Amino acid sequence: MANENNWVTILIKKLGLSTTADFCRKTDLGRGLVDKLSAGDNNPRFDTLVKIKKAFPEVNMNWLITRRGEILDEVLDDEEAVMLDYYRKNIKAKKDEFLLMDFWSVMEWSAQEYQELKELDLSIKAHSIKLEGYREFSSLVILQQRQRRAISELLRNTNIAGFVDTEDKQKKLKKKLSRITGEIQKTINILDGE
Repeated sequence: MANENNWVTILIKKLGLSTTADFCRKTDLGRGLVDKLSAGDNNPRFDTLVKIKKAFPEVNMNWLITRRGEILDEVLDDEEAVMLDYYRKNIKAKKDEFLLMDFWSVMEWSAQEYQELKELDLSIKAHSIKLEGYREFSSLVILQQRQRRAISELLRNTNIAGFVDTEDKQKKLKKKLSRITGEIQKTINILDGE
């Protein structure tokens, strides 16, 4: 990393700003002050650091003060903050391995299942299938997704609870999981074979 006295220059580069003038405009700091801070002639006052943080919420205040740690923090939007808060209070705080695994599994499957249903919807629209056909195909995909999720849960819990206690049972479940995943894809691509 560059000389610690050049922290303003380091910050400007990390923020992806093209010029010091951009930084001055966004922070409402005078160019003379920013130049002195860049040269290491002045230490920033707290109100200067607050202006920087207000203009760029992703800047790590600890780094601004100490020049230690990450320069930028991840800034969460409202939805992310609510989900993270829910996870911390209702999942992580319980310190239950099964609950944690179930939570991650639901998150993973929900995203995949949503994408599959969107693909099915596009496929149906592309082939101009009527509403009755859509209901039939979407019901089939949802049923297949639930079957796949149930098999996946059994496989995932194998090591912890011993639900699938032999390698032979694991292979059979993995084969079944693969078959159901293939059936889902065939259902999504409903008219490709016709």
